[in-house]
Amino acid sequence: MSTQQPSAGIGPHSGPKALLKQLVAAATSGTVFKGFLLTHLAEGAKGAVSPRYGLNKPETIKRFAEAFAFASGGTATLVAVMEEGRTACARVVLTKKKHDLRTTAPIDPRKEVVVEAALWLELDGQGQIVQLNFVADMLTPGGAMGMQMVRAPSPAVEAAAT
Repeated sequence: MSTQQPSAGIGPHSGPKALLKQLVAAATSGTVFKGFLLTHLAEGAKGAVSPRYGLNKPETIKRFAEAFAFASGGTATLVAVMEEGRTACARVVLTKKKHDLRTTAPIDPRKEVVVEAALWLELDGQGQIVQLNFVADMLTPGGAMGMQMVRAPSPAVEAAAT
């Protein structure tokens, strides 16, 4: 009995949506994630991890590993995925703690850092990623050179100011 080996690309019965799901599943381990990117990014791939864009393959791997290191050992969950032709995009939630978002009560971002991000990729004819992009709603040190967004004031603070 032979076991099926993972290929460098995607199989004939899968597409960009399946590859995007595999990418997010690999994110819970830094070593597995880097290996996944190394295997699935085409040599001439271009990437973007906001605010950096036009990254080559090694830079894309490095920046994606930095961005997803936040979820290493935690949760990387696909919330929504869409596919059209050779492209796919997804909304992803990253947390440092393990959660099953289907059964967990809503996560309180005041008690735990939560990053919501958009991911999208484009494949070539061989199923290799030629374009990979990541934009998050929260600027992380790896994604924004040390800057952080200021949280909006709570409604109680706004009411007291007026």
